[in-house]
Amino acid sequence: MLVLATVATAQATLIVGPGGFATIQAAIDAAANGDIVVVRPGSYTNFSCNRGLTIRGDGTGAVSVSGPFLSLMQLPAGRRFTLADLRFEGLLIAGGIGNLDRCEFTGTQTIAVTATRLVMQDCAVTPSLASAVGTGQAAFVAINSEVHAAGGSFVGPDQQGLIGAAGSGLSLINSSFHGADLVLRGGSPGTSGQTPPPAVLADSTSWLWVTDSVVTAAPAACAINATQGGHDRCSLTPNCSTLPAAPLLGVRRTQPIRRGQTFQLEFRAQPSAAVGLWTDIDLGSATDPRLLQTVLLPPATATPLTVLVTDAAGIATPSWSVPNSPLLLDREVWFQAVTPTTMPFPLSPVAGGLIR
Repeated sequence: MLVLATVATAQATLIVGPGGFATIQAAIDAAANGDIVVVRPGSYTNFSCNRGLTIRGDGTGAVSVSGPFLSLMQLPAGRRFTLADLRFEGLLIAGGIGNLDRCEFTGTQTIAVTATRLVMQDCAVTPSLASAVGTGQAAFVAINSEVHAAGGSFVGPDQQGLIGAAGSGLSLINSSFHGADLVLRGGSPGTSGQTPPPAVLADSTSWLWVTDSVVTAAPAACAINATQGGHDRCSLTPNCSTLPAAPLLGVRRTQPIRRGQTFQLEFRAQPSAAVGLWTDIDLGSATDPRLLQTVLLPPATATPLTVLVTDAAGIATPSWSVPNSPLLLDREVWFQAVTPTTMPFPLSPVAGGLIR
């Protein structure tokens, strides 16, 4: 399977930090589509990028990206990019097909995406309380976008003092969100008298599917305020949702893909359910009336991998030994599964991603 990930065009690697470029922006300006920007530990200023790059921390320490303003990823439709092992105060994404892998987001409006297809894995979206005063905005806002999230947290800002307003962890506007293994929390209004926000707020044109997650709002609010989609195997506090329960397929990535180690995914569904698994080295988007959610692997190139059966607890855990080959570094490989229960068949969120 991982042989797929070695098929790629030539890429240049640019280093930011001691011995390399002084700023992330300087490396971006020198890079071409498909290149890799590796950032050494330290604090760096926000950047603007309109190229399809992989920008990642080198894995040896924290990489923080902060003001002034927000970092911006602005790409044409279909252009791929990856951000991994980075800590942002704020990020705006407009366009493209993105992969956010183990990134942290703190700040007033921590992350907003528009007209983007986005995969997030093990990201923490947690606004800082002080900077959130006066906004009342959600921690994560998606507009006209499609988002898959496996692992991580979306925590809305709390209200502080006599001004400002608490916000939801996740807000959807004409968007779809397909998530599993998440912590979703609405902010606390404190003693302000504000109506508490839900953990997830979706407008009438948006779709939400969430599984195997902890969803929490203040006592006077429903945990989820959405009408299209479904939830399954979630802990809801309060136990209130305008979104119906439905049998869905979840996924958890136990750790990132690392060379020389075993990579494992954990799929969750009904007990004794068949789970068909597909893989590809790219991301795309396609719909099929037989499927409940969007296929995020390119249908023309996705490869059928195996068929699993969940155990009595509803869990199936495929694993693969990853070769310790330099050819695999910074490649990507993706997985998505389907379970043929009742039609339309539910899909899992996409999982896998960057090979470290």
